[in-house]
Amino acid sequence: MRPLILTSAVVLLAGAPALHGDEGGKTEITVFLGVSLQEPSVTRRFPDVLPVREGPGHIPQFEERTRLGGSFLQGFRVGRTLGDRVTLEVGLSVAPTHERRFESDFPWWPYCPECVVTSDGGGTPPSPPPDLVPVPVPGWGDGNVVAYAYDADVTFDLATGAVRPYVLLGAGGVTYDSGLEPNQTDFRLSFGGGLRLGGGAVSGRLEVADALTPDHFLTGETEHDVQVRCGVSVRVP
Repeated sequence: MRPLILTSAVVLLAGAPALHGDEGGKTEITVFLGVSLQEPSVTRRFPDVLPVREGPGHIPQFEERTRLGGSFLQGFRVGRTLGDRVTLEVGLSVAPTHERRFESDFPWWPYCPECVVTSDGGGTPPSPPPDLVPVPVPGWGDGNVVAYAYDADVTFDLATGAVRPYVLLGAGGVTYDSGLEPNQTDFRLSFGGGLRLGGGAVSGRLEVADALTPDHFLTGETEHDVQVRCGVSVRVP
């Protein structure tokens, strides 16, 4: 998916002058910072997938929850203008501080008090007795997840002048790297809007976009990642 998206974007940018003519076409480079506000979570209930035991040492019903927090993000875009209003862009961004948290209300106490892991997740927990099923507990399995995103977008300015509102529509992908398991890559769509501030070779940019993932790796459901970004754009011939 990633090579196809990037290849298609390069072809679009390379063909932009031919679509509109060389006159007026400019390359725009934007460097931006922002925040990713996504907070997907999933809950699994047991013993929906575990057998119930009766008597001492039985496995009571409990839940396991996994959450992925937000992150700051940084990146850049390269675009090609088509006339005064339309810009085709490709971009890369990195959101390095998504925090994944595991929570479980599994009642280890009093069945196995020595199996409780401290909240900071330090050390290696001892093996539980054979009649217990090892499951994540608070602090165990927590970690940082880095998201690498790559998109191809089209923006349309709603006005001309020094302050130009615009709408954005795009598609791309995002790869999540936890360092503990194979990387997960999701397809996503982007839509939103923003403002271009300044009419010269250097301008500012403020943008809010929703990166919608139809099949998020964590939940398997549609998830929204609202992103707020600001940056500086430089136009070159």
